[in-house]
Amino acid sequence: MHAPIWAVSCSGSHCVNTFFVTVNVVTVVVEVVVVVAAAMVVVYGNHFTVLSHRDLDL
Repeated sequence: MHAPIWAVSCSGSHCVNTFFVTVNVVTVVVEVVVVVAAAMVVVYGNHFTVLSHRDLDL
């Protein structure tokens, strides 16, 4: 079995700290992706709404 990536440079509790840092980074990345996706939905949702209103005006 290969050692987990976070345990490669291991010195005492450093492994645990690195593991938690990795988890925190992954959590932040996931949150950023969710926020960006939500923002895109809002922006494109408004864009499509404007387009449909424009079509109705025609």
